[in-house]
Amino acid sequence: MRRALVVLALVLVGGGLSFWALDYNRGFILIAVGNHLVQISLWLAVLLLVAIWAGWHLVRRLARSPVHAWRTRRLRRGAQRQRAVLAAVADYYEGRWARARTALVRSAGRSEIPGLNYVLAADAAARLGDGDAAAALLDSAAREIPPDSPALIVARARLALQRQDHEGALDVLRAGRARHPDHPQILELLCTCLERREDWEGLAGLLPALRRSGMGADALARVETRLHAGRLAAFAQPVAEALRPARLLDLEQRWRQVPKASRSRAECLRAHARALVALGDAVRAERELRRHLEQDWDPELVLDWACALGTEQLRSHLAVAERWLREHGESWQLLLALGRLCRLLEVRGKSREYLERAAQLAPRAEVHLELGETLSASGDQPGAVRCFRLAARDCLPAVRWS
Repeated sequence: MRRALVVLALVLVGGGLSFWALDYNRGFILIAVGNHLVQISLWLAVLLLVAIWAGWHLVRRLARSPVHAWRTRRLRRGAQRQRAVLAAVADYYEGRWARARTALVRSAGRSEIPGLNYVLAADAAARLGDGDAAAALLDSAAREIPPDSPALIVARARLALQRQDHEGALDVLRAGRARHPDHPQILELLCTCLERREDWEGLAGLLPALRRSGMGADALARVETRLHAGRLAAFAQPVAEALRPARLLDLEQRWRQVPKASRSRAECLRAHARALVALGDAVRAERELRRHLEQDWDPELVLDWACALGTEQLRSHLAVAERWLREHGESWQLLLALGRLCRLLEVRGKSREYLERAAQLAPRAEVHLELGETLSASGDQPGAVRCFRLAARDCLPAVRWS
């Protein structure tokens, strides 16, 4: 009851104020349109203007709501597409190749850069061994990005290298380098391709560009080492006896051209020693390898040292190898060399002991082969046959010493 009385009082007061405002004696506005006159009170005009202003803003807000809702939905869809692309890229970099390939292709149509989706999907397909699908995806990428794009060039070259198509990769990379002469990935892949083709002169010509590209010092040193080792390894090819002296002179000239830092690396030392052995100068090869091993121990070079040994001074060589065993401990390479030396000296018991310890450390084909020869010389034919079978079973290439 009290609330009704209050509402009634407010209505009466409002009505009175309105009547007071509509009183023409308090001011009016006269509007003439042709022969027609419109006369309204001043306060009614104010109320009409306020109502028009409020109505205009209401209409604007009502008109803006659908646009705002549409824009919100569009932004939400864009965010969903972006999350889908990011998830696909994450799968790619986490090595989930099958899932990444499917997700990248599916999200390509909604990606802002679909060419990148196709390039990554092609790489994922290549890693799965599906070269045809990878090539088709790269063709799709070429329709989205320029054909001479570095990303597309790198992807095509990697696919060719994976297929062992070194000539095709080389053509792609050389064309790409003509357009992007200092692109780091193109240069690195070109370096890899030249190494696999053993094109050492081409690799030598590429070295200045690799230095300019900002390749790390360690990576550049490895490239230079492989370059010099490859050049030296070419001298290990069989040649006629009459040509060996000239080849030895050429080898020494090439060895002098190798930088001092590279000469001390195992890869170059090994290539030089094998070339010396192939050209008939095994004595010098053994001396250089022994000098290096005395200064910088490397078990991998022990096998090359053992291969360079002749049939002379075997006991002094055995003493050197036994001293290395005391100083540096056991390694399968050193135990294999000791077993071979003992076999050649017909100390078959020690040879068998060394070789069995080597086989425990590394059951490799060359160890089983040497042990089989030792057992055969000792009269243990069943044991020798078993070792030869183990050597044949292993997939690693065996090194047979005479």
